[in-house]
Amino acid sequence: MNITELNQDEINLVHGAGTLVGDGLIEVGNSLNNFLNIPFISSFGHAFSNVGLGVPHGIVDLSGWAASQALIATGKVLGGNASVAQTHWNHDYNRGDYNVIPKWITG
Repeated sequence: MNITELNQDEINLVHGAGTLVGDGLIEVGNSLNNFLNIPFISSFGHAFSNVGLGVPHGIVDLSGWAASQALIATGKVLGGNASVAQTHWNHDYNRGDYNVIPKWITG
């Protein structure tokens, strides 16, 4: 049995299998964020933020962020290169939803 270097076609063939699994994991992470951004689902967190419970809302969203980031990172390690959607946590953070002061006071 001889060991030889892989040629470029063989490298592309092997790399493609990792990309399929990796891209799948990245898409699962994106789907998690898209689910959390459904208006009906996100309205619960926004209601909490509006009455001064922005910090608990942020903690719950941070757990979703951590799960999606773990999926996306694992997907990238496995060769995935699918585009990554904006996370739900970043979306709500940019809206100012995680403040201690109720949004109805701060506007």
